[in-house]
This record gives sequence, C-alpha cells and structure tokens, in this order.
Amino acid sequence: MSEPTPLFVGLDVHKDSILNLTTQDTIHVLNAPRSFEPHLAALRGVTVRRLLRGRTAFALAFVITNAELEAASTLLANAAEGDAVVWLAYPKGAALSPCRTDQDADAVREARRR
Repeated sequence: MSEPTPLFVGLDVHKDSILNLTTQDTIHVLNAPRSFEPHLAALRGVTVRRLLRGRTAFALAFVITNAELEAASTLLANAAEGDAVVWLAYPKGAALSPCRTDQDADAVREARRR
C-alpha cells in the first residue's frame, strides 16, 4: 500500500475493502487528490471514471468545503442507481487536517440525509 493521502488519511480502496467495492466493474471517483492515484491504480478489473454522467452503482467524491459537499451530495443522490454505494470523503477536522475547511459534523450529517 502506498502512503496515505494527506487530506484523507486511512482511506484505502481495494476490492472487498471497507468501501464495499465488490462486484462493480466501473466506479466514479470525483475530485480525487493526486496522492490518492496510487490507490486507484492498484485496482484490477475496474474502470475508474472521473466524470459522472447518467447513473452510477458506485461513487466516491472527495470534498473539502461545504459548497463541494453540497454539490457532490446532490449530484450523487440524483445519480445513484438502485442500491448504489456512495461515499463522500472529507477532512476530519482542522486539528487533524492540514487543509482549511468550513465543514463541520452537522454539515456532513445533513448531506448524508439526502
């Protein structure tokens, strides 16, 4: 496994991982940081799409600001197909992250309700 991403420490994408990536052969990954690319490159038999057009059965969106969170959650809620697996990766808070974010736990919980 490569080094963890600075903004999203602990997120690992491998078949049968905690992300529930099992039978999907196409996934959508939005706004992934460059440091996350080795995780995606390690996937075998999976097509990674960077733009979401139409429907999706698996999506992972990286967000830092509340505006990005709002946009991604709306897009993914509308594009989710059937029992889709949808993930929003976000910094865990100012104390744990080197980036500036305007997110808080309430904003993330609200986005999850959509």
